[in-house]
Amino acid sequence: MYFGPTAPPSCESNWVQTIPDRHWFCYFRLYGPLEPYFDRSWKLGDITGL
Repeated sequence: MYFGPTAPPSCESNWVQTIPDRHWFCYFRLYGPLEPYFDRSWKLGDITGL
């Protein structure tokens, strides 16, 4: 996934547009989470840059 105001060349299908100079928040939805989610032994990692 690419996040930014403009899409990288040839990556438009994996790009999420953001507004320049504005904050944004990313939501992550789990469908049918397993036990490690509920007992908190699994944690979603941070979004990192390239």
